[in-house]
Amino acid sequence: WALGTLAAGESRTITVNAVVLSPLDVPTGTLINTPIRVTSPDIIDIVHVTKTVSVNNSPIPQFVMSASKDPVIPGDNLVYQFNIGNINAAALSNPELRAALPTGVTVNSISDGGIRDDATGEIVWTITNFATDDTVRREVSVSVNTSALAGQILTARAELRYGEEVALNSNAGHSVTVVASTFPLTLNISAAHGPAVANKRLPYDIIVSNISAEPVNMVEIQLRVPPQLQFHPSVDAEPDTSCESTCADGAEASWALGTLTAGASRTITINATVLSPSDVPTGSLINSLIRVTSPTVIDNINEPKIVAVNNSPMSQLAMSASKNPVIPGDNLVYQFDISSINATPLSNLELRTALPAGVTVNSISDDGTLDDATGEIVWTVASLAADNTIQREVSTTVDIGTIAGQILAARAELRHDGGITLDSSAEHAVTVVASALSAKWNSPIGIHVPGRETYLEVQDSLPVNWVITGLGFRAHEGVITTMLINAREVTATGLQGNMEKRSGSAPDNPLEVEANCPSGSVVTAVAMREANDNITNLRLRCSMFVAETQQVNYWIFQYVQAVSSMAHSGAVYEIEFSFNNLVPFNDYGKVFLTGFGARDKSDSMENVWGQIRILR
Repeated sequence: WALGTLAAGESRTITVNAVVLSPLDVPTGTLINTPIRVTSPDIIDIVHVTKTVSVNNSPIPQFVMSASKDPVIPGDNLVYQFNIGNINAAALSNPELRAALPTGVTVNSISDGGIRDDATGEIVWTITNFATDDTVRREVSVSVNTSALAGQILTARAELRYGEEVALNSNAGHSVTVVASTFPLTLNISAAHGPAVANKRLPYDIIVSNISAEPVNMVEIQLRVPPQLQFHPSVDAEPDTSCESTCADGAEASWALGTLTAGASRTITINATVLSPSDVPTGSLINSLIRVTSPTVIDNINEPKIVAVNNSPMSQLAMSASKNPVIPGDNLVYQFDISSINATPLSNLELRTALPAGVTVNSISDDGTLDDATGEIVWTVASLAADNTIQREVSTTVDIGTIAGQILAARAELRHDGGITLDSSAEHAVTVVASALSAKWNSPIGIHVPGRETYLEVQDSLPVNWVITGLGFRAHEGVITTMLINAREVTATGLQGNMEKRSGSAPDNPLEVEANCPSGSVVTAVAMREANDNITNLRLRCSMFVAETQQVNYWIFQYVQAVSSMAHSGAVYEIEFSFNNLVPFNDYGKVFLTGFGARDKSDSMENVWGQIRILR
């Protein structure tokens, strides 16, 4: 790799995802020696380093180490996390985990009763009752010393030992680099739920933000797909990515984001599928490596996302927020839904949520309390009947001091009797923008006018700068169960990219009707009809987008129609949404449809809504 010039305090990371050869070529006990050389005619010598890794072709635990951020600045808080999965058929006998932290950090706290070994300086945990198929997590919170130098590499190492079979059962290492000042880009990876389940979906949101006052150019996200996952590069990724037919083991999926202006954020959504139980047994750890690069910044962001696997879950946990993005001072409600998918009731449930720095708690539902020791919100539930669901909420206010581009990431964990160490988890992140978006839900059109938009059966909206170019629907027994939004991004050179968003109680079901605008046009009106509990007719008004003026020519349009069958062709539409009566005439060209919702009731389309934004 020719790295060119490294500026003072600059770092570069090379990632290699190598494949170990067959056991015939690489038997247990082999040592893999990898020599690395760094050269430059400007320095007096050459750097020679050899990395040695031992081989064990029958590992019992899986062991992964990660850090909460990379790069860091002097004074930063940094959390090292250690995840261990027991894929053995039997419990592990009192395993001992030791972590050697780097010079340049000071320990703040140690989770789960870990202690510091004064003789070695290592952090030590002894794990009792480590059952088969279980996973555990341990953490150390540290501060980066204020004397740390730009370009310094902070390397930590951890070792896991148990039983008497081998001297060292598992080890892991992780390095982060130091930069002189706050890094302009931030990254968050949220797994919608955990543990993962074989043959089921595992959705991820990857958010990258620019928290600096200057634009960052040529930003790119790269994901190294772990061996336990696969996803389609267009159907399962928004925006589309670069894999050939399927993004699978070892493939590098990438997204070229271009320029991130000051305070801007971009979200990548991946709806991955976990492979079969034979490939992904309970106790496995799914380790996804994400990198964010730009040639205009002094370092790269390198962060892993680790999700444990439990193929026989007893519960499910989902987490959501009332709005995204938010502005300083906004009210933000976090909602947690707990479901029992066990054949018998769950007992002694404890739900804990760690809310992000940047929000202040206003109220907690259902007698939840604040744990002063951890700062977490805690609810306890004595029992939850089989196939039942309960909901909890926390109302917060976004702090006035939050900045544009800041990512507010929250996590929730559920534990109950009869399960594993961590039974269910969920994560959700929202981004902060500098000021309120020019967006609103218009007054509903229909027979009944509800008091709030959540009266709708389907409802969804798009990120900033994305506009609706197509819609699709399905109804069942008089209820709209599926909505598809197709969208493109408004850019300086025209409409770019593609995004597909599905929502509703059955988002993945086939559609009854779908209509899409021709290239270069956007939706400016929607008409619909329902009959016999089905959506039978859909019509879109598609108006031309003019890249030179960044506006819609509302009056140059064509209609695009779809019917569920030819028997309904030519039927009269029951209801229509259009925004031409919602804004002044002079603003027609600046208005874009960025969200939609609908309700079907009593053999007629009863309510449709559109969310509009005025482009400034």
